[in-house]
Amino acid sequence: MILWLSIHLTRVLIGGMRSKNEIKTLICYLYNSVKENIDKGIVIQAILKQGLANYFETSSAFDDLVTNGNLVPADDEHKTYALTENGVEIAK
Repeated sequence: MILWLSIHLTRVLIGGMRSKNEIKTLICYLYNSVKENIDKGIVIQAILKQGLANYFETSSAFDDLVTNGNLVPADDEHKTYALTENGVEIAK
């Protein structure tokens, strides 16, 4: 189980993203495309499921977007986030 989890969290398919800036752009693009507040876990799961980036880089990129004000908490529990105008610019 631990080996499977380790492979699943770090697996990036050929052509996947390894640059944090690429991952940030993808996250902003997803939020901009959906036009709704989305749970952080759902965004990370979607990226992992497609093998686009690994968990650690994706989670770090997401946190950077929040720290830099590109994503803001949309609820009191900080489960869902909303894209700011700066985040929209990154998505383009």
